Amino acid sequence: MFRSIGILIFALLGSLPLAMTVQAANEISAQEFVSSAAASGMAEVKAGELALQKGTSLKVKEFAQMMVTEHAAANRQLTSLALKRKIRLPEAPALMAQAKQKILELRGERSFDRAYANNQVVAHKASVALFHRAANSEDEDIRAFAIQTLPQLEQHLRLAEDLAVDVGATR
Repeated sequence: MFRSIGILIFALLGSLPLAMTVQAANEISAQEFVSSAAASGMAEVKAGELALQKGTSLKVKEFAQMMVTEHAAANRQLTSLALKRKIRLPEAPALMAQAKQKILELRGERSFDRAYANNQVVAHKASVALFHRAANSEDEDIRAFAIQTLPQLEQHLRLAEDLAVDVGATR
């Protein structure tokens, strides 16, 4: 019996580093979250502004206007949080988002709406995942901002998926 208990204790202690590693992998620092969320928010505004210019579908233009308005508001809140916490903000969207923006700029009228809708689905899936991680943060300010913003991002994702269907996107 003591041997069985000893084996059980050894097994439990042996799995402790793995559990700690999984927990650490899910944690996100305030700097990492703010940088990623701010870069993503900037990309959303820029893509929305471009869709307002190049989009051909009324649904694309309405969605784009909502993205510009709502992401700009969230960006202002995030900037306020970053200034309060003295967290450095990125100056531009991530390089991948900039590349996608350039590709969208080169799209013709026929393919722009589909490409924009596809990009929005991908971007919002990534944002929702990021904000879910931050919603479990030990940092109270980051957690509160993520929890407050997450429902809106989840709504954006649903709307982006609907938009993709409406414009015949294939993703």
